[in-house]
Amino acid sequence: VAGLGGKQVTALSIDAEGRLWAGVYDGTFEGSVYRYDLFDPAPLSQQTPLHIKLPSGVLNMAISDETALVACGTTGGTVELISMEKGLHIDSWKVNAVTNSDTHVRAVEIFQAGKASDEEEGSNKNWCVIAGCGNGSMRMRWLQTDGDTAVVDPDEPFD
Repeated sequence: VAGLGGKQVTALSIDAEGRLWAGVYDGTFEGSVYRYDLFDPAPLSQQTPLHIKLPSGVLNMAISDETALVACGTTGGTVELISMEKGLHIDSWKVNAVTNSDTHVRAVEIFQAGKASDEEEGSNKNWCVIAGCGNGSMRMRWLQTDGDTAVVDPDEPFD
């Protein structure tokens, strides 16, 4: 596949727009996410993917079309957030900063949680990221979403 340069593909996800997101780890301290268009008639090997560099190797990935986010768990113990709308790395969360533990993030998920903001079913705009770490811990962090939609503010994604 074009653009990967022999790096290990460690995570794959497809969004609702038919874009393939590939997280990679090159064995050093850097990682990347590449985005390909599955509806493009050109084979993946001939496409020039969007390339987003990250500070740590990607171990796993979660996509949420509702929040327009890609969350990547990394070898550096961070969750890296990518705006699907902007195609940019927008924030980093050091998951075990409170315990000062140096461990990697083995699993990550973006999900709707908490109670609905009013009595209408389906009106819940409370979204969060949860991370499972190599030391057996799990951490959760709330996302800051738009009041009318679930889309996360790319300038200030974490609450």
